[in-house]
Amino acid sequence: MQVINNDKVLFVDVDDTLVIWEGVGYRPHKRHIEYLYRFYERNQPIIVWSAGGYEWAARIVKELGIEDIVSLVMSKPAWYMDDKKVEEFMPEANRIYLEE
Repeated sequence: MQVINNDKVLFVDVDDTLVIWEGVGYRPHKRHIEYLYRFYERNQPIIVWSAGGYEWAARIVKELGIEDIVSLVMSKPAWYMDDKKVEEFMPEANRIYLEE
């Protein structure tokens, strides 16, 4: 079992968050990647996920050269189970929705 001993974990998606799709290719989303470094500098773990699977997420993390600041790579969760709605335990201020 892997334990992340920090209560302030950032979960970040790959597609259209870390990389922006343009036609058949993609480019790094530099502004969003800068956000990751801000979290990392505050000693906050970063978990990168993708609906494309953990292999795709790992590939992008390596291509972007951010493997040193990413704590964990995984597939995007299909479900979450809790006794509370996400709105109850994660204030809107903590849900970062980044648009282009």
